[in-house]
This record gives sequence, structure tokens and C-alpha cells, in this order.
Amino acid sequence: MPDQTTTGAAVAESLTRYEEEHGDPTPAIYARFYAAHPDAEELFGGDTLMPRRMMSEIFATIIDIADGTLDAAHATTWIADHIAYEVTRPMLTTMFAIIVDVMREGLGDAWDRTTESEWTDVMSRWSAAALTAFDEQS
Repeated sequence: MPDQTTTGAAVAESLTRYEEEHGDPTPAIYARFYAAHPDAEELFGGDTLMPRRMMSEIFATIIDIADGTLDAAHATTWIADHIAYEVTRPMLTTMFAIIVDVMREGLGDAWDRTTESEWTDVMSRWSAAALTAFDEQS
């Protein structure tokens, strides 16, 4: 049964607002991610479309977790593929943090307590589930 702890409105609105004000956040997210994990860029083999596809799926999952249509524990099917591609646990934790940081910084004063609370709730639940799945499968 999906977790209904948040309405997800602030998460969805923040994603929309970011895109309206700054465009696609994918380049900013991956620039920071690659700076933190230069070896990760090699995993993509120069594919520039894959990060956009992955980020699109990530944002859809974030919205689904936020609005309660998807339980975070069921949002981990991608873990096995990432382990096979040699994605590390630190890469996962970094990516989760960078997504929130980019959104927060991009929205500036529009990032209020409700937005912070909803993002923290969603990402805490999803990262905990993802890291548990990672540990169980690696």
C-alpha cells in the first residue's frame, strides 16, 4: 500500500517552477554529480541522452512517491541494473543529495518550509529504500 504521508503538491510545484525558471535541471545535476564522481561519467560512455532519460524517470518517481501513488520501497527495481553498471553506494547517496541541492538553490526564496519538508520526506524514504536494496543486492 502506498505511503500517504505527504500530498506531494510542493514537490510537484517545485519541479514545475524550476523548469519554468531555469529549464531542464539535468545538466546542472549531472555537472555536480560528475564533479563529485568523475569515474561515473565514464559509465555513460559518452551517451548524452541517457542522463536525461534517467532524470525524467527519477522525477516521475519522486512525484509518485510524494503524492502517495508509489511506495518508496517499491521504487528500487533499478538498483540491480545500476549495480551491474558498477554504480557505487556513494554515487547513489551523492545523486540523491545533489538533486535536492540543485532544486533548492535554483528556487531560492521560493523554496519554503513546506517544500523542504516534502522533499526531505520523499528523498529520505526513497534513499533509505534504495540503499537497503543496494546493500541486499551487492
